[in-house]
Amino acid sequence: MQTTIRFSVGRGLPSALLVWLGLALRSIHAGGTPHLAALAAPATAEAPAAGAAPPEAAGPTGAPVTDVDFPRPDRLAARECRSLERGPLEVRARLCRGAPCAIDIGWGQAAPHAAARCTINGRSAVVRGGAFTGFDAITFDAPGLWIDRETTVLRIEPLIASAAPAPSPAPAIAWIRIRRLSGLAKPASGAAALRIEAEDLEGSWNEQTNIPGYSGRGFRVSNARGVAQSVLRGDVDVSRAGRHAVWARGYLGDGQDRSFSLAVGEEDLPPTHRDRALQQYRWQLAGYADLAEGRHRLVVRDAGDGFEVVDALLVTSDLELDPGLRDRLEERLFASGEDGEKRDEVALLIDRTSARAEAADLEFRRRALDPAADPDRVRREQDRLRARLRDALGLEPLPPRTPLRARTIGIARRDGYSIERVVFESRPGFPVTANVYVPEPEAETEAEREADAEAETETQSETEAAAGCGGR
Repeated sequence: MQTTIRFSVGRGLPSALLVWLGLALRSIHAGGTPHLAALAAPATAEAPAAGAAPPEAAGPTGAPVTDVDFPRPDRLAARECRSLERGPLEVRARLCRGAPCAIDIGWGQAAPHAAARCTINGRSAVVRGGAFTGFDAITFDAPGLWIDRETTVLRIEPLIASAAPAPSPAPAIAWIRIRRLSGLAKPASGAAALRIEAEDLEGSWNEQTNIPGYSGRGFRVSNARGVAQSVLRGDVDVSRAGRHAVWARGYLGDGQDRSFSLAVGEEDLPPTHRDRALQQYRWQLAGYADLAEGRHRLVVRDAGDGFEVVDALLVTSDLELDPGLRDRLEERLFASGEDGEKRDEVALLIDRTSARAEAADLEFRRRALDPAADPDRVRREQDRLRARLRDALGLEPLPPRTPLRARTIGIARRDGYSIERVVFESRPGFPVTANVYVPEPEAETEAEREADAEAETETQSETEAAAGCGGR
C-alpha cells in the first residue's frame, strides 16, 4: 500500500523527528498504551442527504481491525465501489480515543493521480493516487490526537485542481479498513508471523539481484511480456486457526505496472504494487484471510503488464503488526531532501528508538495488562515507562539546571512593538539565539492623565490629613 499523506515539515532534522516521534513513541506516552485498547465494531454509513446525520456505529467488539461498510452502487474496473462523483462519502466508527490508526482505502481511479481530501474529526489530509489506473490500496496514518471523540467521522471528498485544463475523474472507494497503529516491528508474544522469501517459492520465475534493496538472496520475476501465466507456489503452516493479515514486499515504479496478487488457501486477494511512479521496495497489505489450523497453499500470480518484482511474503496472526510502517516514516522524514549522511543518522535513530519502544511496550503488556492489576501498580508502571522514555531520548537522568546567562544584544523598534535580539545558554557553552517581540505600552490619553493626577492629589490630601491627626 502506498503512503500518500504528506505532513508539512521543515527542512531541518528536528521537525522531521517530531513527526516521527509523534507516531512511533505514542505507544509509551505518560497515559499508558492507548493503541492496545479495543477498536469498535464496523460502522455502516452512506454519504447522508443534506441535513441528515450518518447512522451511529455499533458498540465495541475489541476487534483490532474495523471494516467500515457502505453501499457500493457503482462499478469501476469490474469492482463494486462508491464513486466520489456522487459527492462526498461520510462514515462513522467508534475508535479508541487517542489511539493512532492506519486507514486503508480501496482506491480506484480512471486516470492517474486522482486526489481526494480525507477529513477525520475536522483534521484534513490530502490523499493522492499514484501513476496507475484501476484499484490499489492506499494507506495514510491518523495520529492519536485526531481520534479525539467517542465517534470518529471520516469524510472523503474529491479534490479537483482549479488550474487543471481537464479535471481528472473523481476517485472511487471500494472499501475502508481502519486498524490500530502500534508500529511494532516484531509480532506480539504468542502471535505467529510466517515470512517467506520469494526465492524459496516453487516456480519458473527467474531469481535476480539487479535491483538493490531486496531481502534474502534476491527477488523473483517472470520476465514475461504482458501478464505471465505461470505462478509461484509455496506452503504456510498455521498453528492456530483465526484471522491472519497477508503482506507482500515488492518493487514499484520505473513507469511499469509491476502488480501481483496472492492467494492463501481459499482466499484470493486483490493485487498490490500498482503504482508506476515510485522506485523503491515496499511492504503492502494484500488483505486478510480466515485460516484453519494446518497447511495452506500460497500462490503468487502476475497481475500487471510490467516486470513484477516479488521479494518476500508475510502471513501473521498479529493484525497490529505493520512491516510497512518504517517505509512510510522514512518517506515522510526524507521528503524534504535531507542528504545521505542525515539519512543514515536518522535511520540509526529509528532503529534504536523503535527497539526501545518495542521493549517498553512488551514490558507493559507483561506487567500492567493483568486484569487483576491494582491502580497503584498501574501508576508505578507508568512512572517506570516515563523513565524509560526519558532514557530513550537521552534525558535520563535529566541534566542539572544551569545559569541561562541571558543578555540582550540589540533592539529593533517597530510601530507599536519592538524586537529584542537575545542570547542565552541552554547548556554552558551552547548559546541559543531568539527574538522577543515586546509590545510598546499604550500612550495615555488626556482624560487618563487627568484621572491619574486627580487620584494622586486625593492620596496626598489623605496622607496629610492622617499626619495632622497623629500630631494632635
